[in-house]
Amino acid sequence: MKKLFSKRNMIIFVALVILGVGGYFANDFAMRVEVDLHTVDVGKVVESFNEDGYIEAVKTAEVQAAISGNVDELFVEIGDKILKDDVLLLFDDDVLNFQIEGVEAEIKALDYQLLEASKPADQERINNANLAAAQARANRDKLKKDYEDNLALYSSGNLSKVALDLSEKLYNDSVKAYSMAINESKLINKGISENVTSQYEASIDALYAQRKILERQLEDYTVDSPMSGVVLASHVKSGNYVMVGQALFDIADLSELKLVCEILEDDYSTISMDTPVMLLDTNTDESFEAVISKIYPRSESAISDLGIKQNRVKIEVKPKGDLEGYIVGQSLELEFITKEETSLRVPIDAVYKSKGKYFVFVVENGMITSKEIEVGIEGEDYYTLLSGLSENDEIVKVITNDLEEGLKIK
Repeated sequence: MKKLFSKRNMIIFVALVILGVGGYFANDFAMRVEVDLHTVDVGKVVESFNEDGYIEAVKTAEVQAAISGNVDELFVEIGDKILKDDVLLLFDDDVLNFQIEGVEAEIKALDYQLLEASKPADQERINNANLAAAQARANRDKLKKDYEDNLALYSSGNLSKVALDLSEKLYNDSVKAYSMAINESKLINKGISENVTSQYEASIDALYAQRKILERQLEDYTVDSPMSGVVLASHVKSGNYVMVGQALFDIADLSELKLVCEILEDDYSTISMDTPVMLLDTNTDESFEAVISKIYPRSESAISDLGIKQNRVKIEVKPKGDLEGYIVGQSLELEFITKEETSLRVPIDAVYKSKGKYFVFVVENGMITSKEIEVGIEGEDYYTLLSGLSENDEIVKVITNDLEEGLKIK
């Protein structure tokens, strides 16, 4: 009976031991954590920053008005392809042609006066000359009053500029006609001298010079294209009155494009003309190599989309190839690659920082251990590793809040 009891106790003891050991291992396994591991390797780490850039043409021209006047006719529209010296626009040149005709009439009149003054005078010619002078004076006085009345109407908005200009021209012409009539009357009454002949000839030469100036001004009434390209914008319509210097057209040569962006002043010190650039199309995931073509020499204050005041520097970038299919004004993302190294590296998500130092969780003998490391440049996904780990070391790939030193992994 005693042997049976001992044997039964032994069986119970063994069962309890087995249950205890099994429970221990089951509890130990339940306390372990499941983590993704990363093997330290050698690879490329790129340090960069990104900005939005906008496509512009390398060669552009803003066509401005060289005169003030009314637009008579437009020959191009937005999107038209044009060649250098193509006619873009004509101004209404009626007033200027009237002035040229007036000058030519004055030249003819002076030629006639000189010819007539050289002839012996008779009483009839004297009488006619005096009458012509009186009529010219009356006509001048009338046109002067008309111009003054028209000036008042124009000031009150009841008369067009073209009508006012015509009234002024008629008045100026009458002043000249009166002057010529008086001169002719004096010459006929007194007879001509060598000095008077010289005066006539000088006046005629001056009128020829005046006509030449007006004819050159007439060239400005035709606006030609300064370059071959495409009309990007038209700022006027037929019938518009424009002032000297007013923009008429924007023209661009779309065969050569560039990108313009503004980088933060803090990033300015990290780049140079040799800094590699990538153009990124976020819609198609395409990328293009590019080079910096111009760095502007000053920063300017700007307000960000979040309302923050920033100092930014303007940068121009040229693609190494053609941007076929892209248009002026379209945006692309620019990646400026400031540093690039191939070395040992660790994922950024595997690193945590404490008291200014960098740490990772290393897995040794199935247990998590914290280890200090020294990092170099920071790329988009990786740090370069300067010290603290070796190639093929296993570390926790992503740091989470529930991880701590001493935990075992499943």
